[in-house]
Amino acid sequence: MADKKNNKNNIKKITEFRFNLDIKNLFIVFFVLMFLFYAYRSISSEVKQSFPEKPITTVVKDIKDQKVKKIEIIDNKVLVYYKNDSMALSYKEPSDSFMKTLRDSGINPDNVNIVIKDTQGSNGIINFLSNIIPTVLMVARQKELRTACFPLGSRGPNDFPKICPKLLSLMSPELTKQKKN
Repeated sequence: MADKKNNKNNIKKITEFRFNLDIKNLFIVFFVLMFLFYAYRSISSEVKQSFPEKPITTVVKDIKDQKVKKIEIIDNKVLVYYKNDSMALSYKEPSDSFMKTLRDSGINPDNVNIVIKDTQGSNGIINFLSNIIPTVLMVARQKELRTACFPLGSRGPNDFPKICPKLLSLMSPELTKQKKN
């Protein structure tokens, strides 16, 4: 007896999220958005101060003057690490090679410590997962519906309207209206 009472108390109720659009909620959303906007602006200005942007010609000139310790190339961004422990950020043309730019300027690329970071591999993984995960979830949901309507596979598709009329009405209301007529 006690187990049956505990089972009834342990049933979780699913609550529906409702958003009432009134003046109080509008002010809350407005202030949250303003807070996020100013937080983003302050963080982005700090990042710009720690990584000042320089034109690519200035970076090439600094490499000629041997002021640069290391260069990291990430897509079209060029991170420059100077010998005095300062850093700079520059952008190259996406279609141009930075090595070609150095050779055209009369600099031997072998004399400079250049690290090229490839981000194409991670993009491929993300694209693959973004296609696979929804497919797996749809297949799992389809199996869940099938087992709910056809327990143990004992019934066929012809018995579908008899077993799950509510599910049938959700899936195709026109079909249920035709069956009633």
